[in-house]
Amino acid sequence: MKEIEAKILEIDTDELRKKLEKIGAIKVFEEQVKSEFYDFEDGRIEENGQIRLRTIGDRSFVTRKIDVDDERAKVKEEIEFDVEDPDEVRKFLKSIGLEKIENGEKKRAKWHKNSVEYVIDWYHGIPPLLEIEASSHQKLEESFEEVGFSFEETVDWGSSRVHQHYGVER
Repeated sequence: MKEIEAKILEIDTDELRKKLEKIGAIKVFEEQVKSEFYDFEDGRIEENGQIRLRTIGDRSFVTRKIDVDDERAKVKEEIEFDVEDPDEVRKFLKSIGLEKIENGEKKRAKWHKNSVEYVIDWYHGIPPLLEIEASSHQKLEESFEEVGFSFEETVDWGSSRVHQHYGVER
């Protein structure tokens, strides 16, 4: 699956929630998200993507993301599957030579409308941000406009770059 996304920094969450309700987006969840990132010692996975073990509530899943060159948005090829036992996944990743390189935690609220995903993320020490993921660049741009933003206001940063921008350690 290909993910195409962009972010708007420093949003008014109350105003955005009203806009999401007005356009008919359906709230999926709002809760803490814990992520663990893995790589080989030489960093070869991070050179063009990531391997992540994520837990949201009682659901855990592994994701492999591979960067795709794109000038307009953050684009990644994504392979993802649910796992029953995160501890077994950790053992497996370690057994093939991967080591945990980073932990992350945030609060996340997610809405869906048709094939578009609207997300508000709250990281410690960082103003809330909006991330929209869509199936095409056109749909991505239209979705930002639908909630009152211009695509020119967006950034195509990952969470590491967001933390760096605000001078906050992960």
